[in-house]
Amino acid sequence: TMHGAISLLDSGVTYALGLQYTRRMVHDPESAKNIFFSAIPVYLALAVIALLGFSLFREKLSFWAFNTDIYANEMFIFGFALALTTIDSMLGTVLQAHEKINIIATGRFLLDLIKVAGVSFMALSHSSPTLIIWFILLSTTVKLIFDFYYFSIIVAF
Repeated sequence: TMHGAISLLDSGVTYALGLQYTRRMVHDPESAKNIFFSAIPVYLALAVIALLGFSLFREKLSFWAFNTDIYANEMFIFGFALALTTIDSMLGTVLQAHEKINIIATGRFLLDLIKVAGVSFMALSHSSPTLIIWFILLSTTVKLIFDFYYFSIIVAF
């Protein structure tokens, strides 16, 4: 699943960011900004690794997931969605540190709602996995925009 891939890719980076950011926010809010800004290159690197991995191995991933390589382009799109989700996890961690659980829950609801709509539409139309992968990209994009909007208001660096 996408969540499993992100967890593997993340390897504790999000936990470390949340812990350090929260500690600094309590004692020295200005240094919390430095923690956030120092995490940006790490998250960008993880996003690039996800995108490159799905780009370079898209045929093999397609064969592994669907027993055919005809969905190789969809694997690239999925890699792009994974990259966006990786970046979004950084914003979500900071929102969580600011105890904005209602915003986090609403963003996750939007993500899940769009994914369920995609799965339902795919099931009803008997279409290929292409449609659901586009819905996954749409849902991750909407969630990233939603989280970034509230991040820019609440954190306001």
